[in-house]
Amino acid sequence: MSFTEFIMFVIERDMISNKFGIEIFYTAFKEACGEDFNAQANHGMLDNKKFYFAIGLLAKVLFSQENNPFEAMFSNMLVDKLMTSDCRRK
Repeated sequence: MSFTEFIMFVIERDMISNKFGIEIFYTAFKEACGEDFNAQANHGMLDNKKFYFAIGLLAKVLFSQENNPFEAMFSNMLVDKLMTSDCRRK
């Protein structure tokens, strides 16, 4: 998964807000990529293992007030969001 796909994923799951800006997601992505982020052959790509690591990092930040932030994060990711008339894409 590239950085663009990762950002589209968090936008679709309504995770970016005024409280949690895009810099948190960029940091989690970069941290999950590790040394591969600067490598020429695999610049900024997440495999399954790294994706779940990035989601785990985000869970600790986004749901820090919860008893189990990982469960809250996955519950939030799996719930389908209803689009209202003011949120529809044109």
